[in-house]
Amino acid sequence: MPFPQLFDRARQEGQAVSVVIAEGQPYEFALLPVRAPNLIGWVGMGFLINEAVTEEINALTGLDISVVNYGDNGEISYLASSHPGQLALELMSERGDELIEGEYALHSQMTPDAGYLTYASQLYSDDANHTYALLQLSRNELLGAYRSLQWQLLGIIALILLFTVLIAMWSARSMSKPLMELAQAAQRIGRGERFTELPVGTERSETGLLASTLLAMQEGIAQREATLHHQSRHDLLTDLPNRMSAQEDVSLLIKRGEPFTLLRLAINNFRDINDTFGYALGDHVLATLAKRLQHFDGSESTAYRLDGDELLLVVKQSRSDFAWRTRLFTSLHHPIDLDKSPITPSLSAGETNYPDHGDSPQLLLRRSDIALDMARRHRHPHQRYLEGQDEHHLRQLTLIRDLQDAVGNGELWMAYQPKVDTRNGRVEQCEALMRWRHPSLGFVPPMSLLAWPSAREASACLATGC
Repeated sequence: MPFPQLFDRARQEGQAVSVVIAEGQPYEFALLPVRAPNLIGWVGMGFLINEAVTEEINALTGLDISVVNYGDNGEISYLASSHPGQLALELMSERGDELIEGEYALHSQMTPDAGYLTYASQLYSDDANHTYALLQLSRNELLGAYRSLQWQLLGIIALILLFTVLIAMWSARSMSKPLMELAQAAQRIGRGERFTELPVGTERSETGLLASTLLAMQEGIAQREATLHHQSRHDLLTDLPNRMSAQEDVSLLIKRGEPFTLLRLAINNFRDINDTFGYALGDHVLATLAKRLQHFDGSESTAYRLDGDELLLVVKQSRSDFAWRTRLFTSLHHPIDLDKSPITPSLSAGETNYPDHGDSPQLLLRRSDIALDMARRHRHPHQRYLEGQDEHHLRQLTLIRDLQDAVGNGELWMAYQPKVDTRNGRVEQCEALMRWRHPSLGFVPPMSLLAWPSAREASACLATGC
């Protein structure tokens, strides 16, 4: 088999057609199977790519074509071209190194003498032969048609320029005014103004589409602002207004001078619910209680979530009465199904009243927190703020803060209490007791250390220095 590579490809693909080199000459060779019906042999036939072929291609395409084969020494071993013999030989002799290095193969380009626009395609290559087909178009033929139409092209270009200037002037006159109006409208939309319509152009015109787009953008901005405002003023879990909303609403009620009551609610043993049932079910408890607060006496009260397990109810009453609180706690204490295990929530409430207990949102909320802390500490369902609880609360926080430095300052001392045997009057044992003398509060009784503030307040005090 004289062409093993072609034969291997034919066996793989069923047939093969390629350029082959025989005795330094390029042939277009086709190799096909013979079946009867099974494969009984192969038939191959080829023709020499000679001047007859190049002339036929030239007649069909109008392009000069040359097929050249370079030997391993870089010399031309075969040449067939539609160029005249001597010209073809000169052209191919000058291009050998450039063709082997890949010039003209990626894209067509002019020859160094600017005589021909050339594109090269490699037909065959091995260690001994390099065969290329060159398609060429002379520069004179490229520019011949242009020269004959040069003045016509110049006239057409001049008319196009004149027409373009006229169209630009008309467009500037017809579009500049509505575009300026739309630009001003966009600036006003950016400042927060709203438009119901922009009477610029028709709906099908470009300015009309731009105006409708601006109106749609205005609505989209308004919706996003409303969503962001809602999220910034509401709790994500319960969708209740948050602490910021509570402070704003309380400030508004104070400005109006309307008496109202703040009822601060907290779930007792909420941490145990989270630890026992998981945080997802703990969130379910909060969401359920928030929904119950929203539907309880909706016209007279507004519910908020402050943080953690604390909720707030702003009631349009000067103070809450026992019957109203009974109805509230009855609705809140209804069992909640947690993972098929009903649980009855227990809540404590701290109450402050405006104007009796303060005239600012911060003071009323702080005193409601103090009242709630007293209710939880004494395990009462409800505790109204009492005058003087601020001082007691601050005293306890001061003790928590200063106890950290009491040992280093030498404020702690030991007291020894003897234990006497009454039968013989002898001291058998003694009890060692630690006592604290505060530099500003004086002797601190042991019982005052048993009534600490809530863990949350104590942690905040330790972290911030009260």
